[in-house]
Amino acid sequence: MSDLNWNEVEAIIDRAMDLPEGERKLFIKEQCGDNLKLKGEVTLLLESIFDSEGWLEDPADYKKEFYEEISDDVELLAAGQPLIGKQVGSYTIKEKIGEGGMGVVYRAERSDDEFAHRVAIKIIRHERATRENIRRFKHEQRILAGLNHPGIARLFDGGVTGDGFPYIIMEYVDGTPIDDYCHQQSCTLDHKIELFENVLEAVRYAHENLVIHRDLKPGNILVDQDGNIKILDFGISKLLEDEDDMELTQTGARLLTPRYAAPEQVRQENITTATDLYALGIVFYQLLSGEHPFDFAELSQYDVEQAILEQEAPRPSAKISSPKLQKKLQGDLDAIALKAIRKEPDKRYRVANEFLDDLKNYQTGLPVSAQEDSFNYRSQKFFKRHKQGVAIAAGILLLVIGLTGFYTWRIAQQRDMAQLEAEKSAQISNFLMSLFKASKPDQSKGETITARMLLDEGQRRAESLSEQPIVQARMLSLIGQVHMDLGNYTEADSLLQSALKKEEILGESDQKQKLDIMNNYADLMKRQGKYESADSILTKVLTLSKRYEIPMQTAITLNDLGNLAHLQSDFPKAESLHTKALNLRINLYGNEHKGVAASYNNIGLALHEQGQLTEAEKYYLRGLELDKQIHGELHSETTITMRNLGKLYLDLEQYKQADSFISKTVEINRKLLGDNHPRLAEDLNELAVMNARRGDYRAADSLFKEILSIQKATLAPDHPRIALTLNNLAWVVKKMDRIKVAEQYNREALAIARQRFGNEHFNTAIYTHNLANVLFNQEKYQEAKQLYRQSISSLRKVLPTNHVRISNPLYDLGRLLKKTGQPDQAEILLREALTIREDTLGTIHSQTALAQAALGNCLTDLKRYDEAKILLEKSYKTFLKNENDKSKAVKEMLTHLNEQIEQDW
Repeated sequence: MSDLNWNEVEAIIDRAMDLPEGERKLFIKEQCGDNLKLKGEVTLLLESIFDSEGWLEDPADYKKEFYEEISDDVELLAAGQPLIGKQVGSYTIKEKIGEGGMGVVYRAERSDDEFAHRVAIKIIRHERATRENIRRFKHEQRILAGLNHPGIARLFDGGVTGDGFPYIIMEYVDGTPIDDYCHQQSCTLDHKIELFENVLEAVRYAHENLVIHRDLKPGNILVDQDGNIKILDFGISKLLEDEDDMELTQTGARLLTPRYAAPEQVRQENITTATDLYALGIVFYQLLSGEHPFDFAELSQYDVEQAILEQEAPRPSAKISSPKLQKKLQGDLDAIALKAIRKEPDKRYRVANEFLDDLKNYQTGLPVSAQEDSFNYRSQKFFKRHKQGVAIAAGILLLVIGLTGFYTWRIAQQRDMAQLEAEKSAQISNFLMSLFKASKPDQSKGETITARMLLDEGQRRAESLSEQPIVQARMLSLIGQVHMDLGNYTEADSLLQSALKKEEILGESDQKQKLDIMNNYADLMKRQGKYESADSILTKVLTLSKRYEIPMQTAITLNDLGNLAHLQSDFPKAESLHTKALNLRINLYGNEHKGVAASYNNIGLALHEQGQLTEAEKYYLRGLELDKQIHGELHSETTITMRNLGKLYLDLEQYKQADSFISKTVEINRKLLGDNHPRLAEDLNELAVMNARRGDYRAADSLFKEILSIQKATLAPDHPRIALTLNNLAWVVKKMDRIKVAEQYNREALAIARQRFGNEHFNTAIYTHNLANVLFNQEKYQEAKQLYRQSISSLRKVLPTNHVRISNPLYDLGRLLKKTGQPDQAEILLREALTIREDTLGTIHSQTALAQAALGNCLTDLKRYDEAKILLEKSYKTFLKNENDKSKAVKEMLTHLNEQIEQDW
């Protein structure tokens, strides 16, 4: 290895290039001292740069021609003139923020009073203002002006300063280089890939517009304060259609950063889109491993170039010390990174789409082009991708492993039966492994048929194990759980009941297995809406887990009881149970565990339903952070928390954030679960609600009907979720002025709720209120009034006094009383509704504005004009600010108020 430090060479050259020519030799001598090898390397490289860029001994001759080209009135530039504080168009230069091969970049601010605006201004170096470099500078302006992509820093303007400095004004990006950002933010692997995909999207756009960057590196790829990618500095780019411009090709050939230079750049060969993708491959490699693929420390320029041309990079995973991360990188990601930095341009990614496609395939479990296309590889991908069939196979394989451990323990306890038990274990393992082999693609008859065949065959063989009841119970439970996860509740019920009966016969021979099966059956009862049965089973499990001293099972059962309390709308109880589960899980596992993540999400959900939205958001975000860290984004547990966050932002009327989370949840679960799963129906429900709240009622109506179809195919006819969907459908068709249809849906939903929960229940109260609204619209005031009062009474019993949901029937009953000539009684109800909404939603929320308008209108009837006017004006300002159509109605109320004042006057 050379004793030269390449970083030191680059530093000396960079500083020398900024000096006037007459000062360079002395500077190099001072910096290199007695190190003749260092001095020779610096001098040689500096001369090669001058030669390649076409610099002359006296660039002043070319300056004169250049200025004459731009303007007859521009004076020659004064060497060393400071630019801080100078005016450039409407901008004042504030500070120097960087410099590149030709230009210095400054931060500048708009200097007039029209509006505040920060920009980056790139001004050509004084000593480099040759005609050739000025031509390149103008070329950069033309390229940037033609690019319009959110991932590429924009060009705003260009021109010449008062002192004759040519400049361009670009978008100022307050960001961090992508590698530093990922390190500082401790980004997950999924997040790094997502950011890099955004980089590829931007580069793809540039390539499609016939622009090659030529100097992509982390310093030119920033992540701004909002987490968005911005690519900077297309100053050495080259339009693809300029292939006949050989002079520009030659002079630009050495404008590169060695650490990210492709072999063809080192050889000064033709530059193509594959050159940019090589540089991106190096960046991607660094994001994965945290290190550059090649060690350039202490290498001379020649050695650096030889490494780029000849040295093969190790796999990114080989540079990782964490076994967990190493495992994630091995395979597809290693292959993708290495393909991107192949020496031969035709063997690496040629276009950004190819790189993007491989990353998308990796994320969705499809084969990637970077890997060798073999049967084994595609089979592995098949198993990972097809969740239904693989869930069964994986469950059976886990059972084999569990049985092996079980029989090992048995042999230690009953040595006199060792041979017999070993033979039985081997027999069971053999037939289980034969089932697993039957799921291979070359032996299956198709994905769905294979899954069903495996389930049926597994059940048949399990029922034949009557002489081994412990194993039989476990197998029946596992297969029942798979049926339950697939939404086959009838089959799951039969299998889990059979497993429980086997356990009752066995007594307490395997305590943990018994509790697992009981827990699974309780989960099935809960999914079918049989909450009392589920509660009874879980209470027994909690008692037994404490008796057997199995704290892990206790935590699971506390969590399940909390979920059950939530479904029954006992939100304070749910919060308490989930908090106990969280504390126990942290004591057992520490702060980073999937159970801890689930508890954070569940506490957030309980707080959400109690109207504590700010606190709920904190728990959701912590849970989502852990979910992504533990499971990754493409996982059902992660999507649960994402969906809940979407619902929260929907309630806060932050529709952009809500849409981001809810749409992503639907997209992921369609891939994971298919199009006919009860869980997907829950996600679609939130998407439909969001569309309805944004006024797209047709889209919401279509989604709710899809949800109802899924639920009727997979759930019992009186399942609470069907009631919820009917209720939501009623709300949507009411918005579409189909009042009679809405009333029918509302009555069906209310009938189910009363049958399942009785009259004193949260769901029953909500559906009662909604039916009252439909009747109100049809002027059926007497029945509507009665239902409103029932709803208010029920909600006061199950919710905290100031819960926002209590304000809804209060508000609507107040409107009804005002409309029917009882403004004094209406005032009492409307004041309470307004107070609750101000306390929970704030003073500028649209729901608060509605209550203000209703109370103001009521006070107008009571001739209390001053207070009425204050309320109506507050309401009007809120709706006007939010561009809400209701501002027109409130304005009419104000007009009516003024007319009343004039009449009384």
